[in-house]
Amino acid sequence: MVKSYFNEELENVVFDSDTQEEWSKLASNLGLESQLSFIKKADSPMPYPFMNKSLVHIFETLCPAKVDYTEYNKTPIPIEVLRELSFCVNEKYFQEIQIWYDDKTPDPVAVGYIKRYLCKYHLSKNTSTQYTPYSFFSEDDAKEWAENNSYIYEGSWSEKNPYLIARWADENHPLETLKMMAYMRLKERYTNEWNMAIKNLQSQIQKGDEILHSYLAGEIGEWELRTNLR
Repeated sequence: MVKSYFNEELENVVFDSDTQEEWSKLASNLGLESQLSFIKKADSPMPYPFMNKSLVHIFETLCPAKVDYTEYNKTPIPIEVLRELSFCVNEKYFQEIQIWYDDKTPDPVAVGYIKRYLCKYHLSKNTSTQYTPYSFFSEDDAKEWAENNSYIYEGSWSEKNPYLIARWADENHPLETLKMMAYMRLKERYTNEWNMAIKNLQSQIQKGDEILHSYLAGEIGEWELRTNLR
């Protein structure tokens, strides 16, 4: 089953050129620079949801393997997902698209990335580094902004923002079910690790007297003492 995360409420903005133009004008008149950034490189506003930390952690737990969408070969990509990917590429929404999956039970998810650059600059030679509140699609854009505003450009750093495009699996589980599945997987993984750590500490405690006597007898140094008691 395929789940598309395309926001149908934006469908008229995406496909209707008149509505796109009106949307751009309204955003511009309102001074919504952060909104206008979504169409600087793309042909229409972003119709896919941003992945917050919670969503990233859920899907990374269930789908720990990541590859570029052109390299995915674990399962056939459904035609509905291919249409979504083709649409994203044609509309130039993302600089990178990945498929996240699990080796044993792939249940893949398609994730698009928008890479933004934040500009580092000086107001003058005697001031400390500042960061622009705006973000840019390339280092050249960041540098141009600094030069146009008579700032001394120092460089930029980037961040990647992930967006959910689509997922496909044998069953189309709701988000709460996916969250519980991720919880159970994490619980199993880390409970085993924690139990192993406890066993190791118990073993160290049991031979603690022997290690301490060896240290006091000059048979081992402080480094060996500290290493053995960890």
